[in-house]
Amino acid sequence: MAAWKTVGPLASAKTWHYQLDNIDVDKLARTPADVMVIDFAKKDGKVPLSAAEVARIKSGPDGKGRYVLAYLSVGEAEEFRSYWRPEWKEDPPDWLGEENCAWPQAHRVRYWLPGWKDINFRGPESYLRRIIEAGFDGVYLDRVDIFETYEAARPAAREEMIAYVGELARTAWHLRP
Repeated sequence: MAAWKTVGPLASAKTWHYQLDNIDVDKLARTPADVMVIDFAKKDGKVPLSAAEVARIKSGPDGKGRYVLAYLSVGEAEEFRSYWRPEWKEDPPDWLGEENCAWPQAHRVRYWLPGWKDINFRGPESYLRRIIEAGFDGVYLDRVDIFETYEAARPAAREEMIAYVGELARTAWHLRP
């Protein structure tokens, strides 16, 4: 039997903290955890964290460095995000799908379309670019499984999601090697 070996910068992590709402920089800076997954923005997702705030959180309560990852949904667009446009409710772009009844204000996206890619990771003001500029160590991708909702009508949905994540990763590596 082969042994499972953890490698890379997160190999020494023993604890983690996951928080997507009520982002309070002071509280997060005092919270003990080797890894944190947090929202990129505070005040209901509307005000992005500054590079100085991310740096404070990254230092941890003991002064040792830790990894801070920003939450990034690749399969849903959320009405409370800074990229959201109110007119999309009446006149949605081609990539915007129906609202997720389990998560109000979260709309499924047609992730393979260029408009969503531009907002999420390719455009000059993309969500990913802003996360990198704020100094996060990486991203925690959510709703990668959205492809399952499209598979019946779109047999290539899984492969398209794999390609999407690969393109997002290459973009991140290009922006921050």
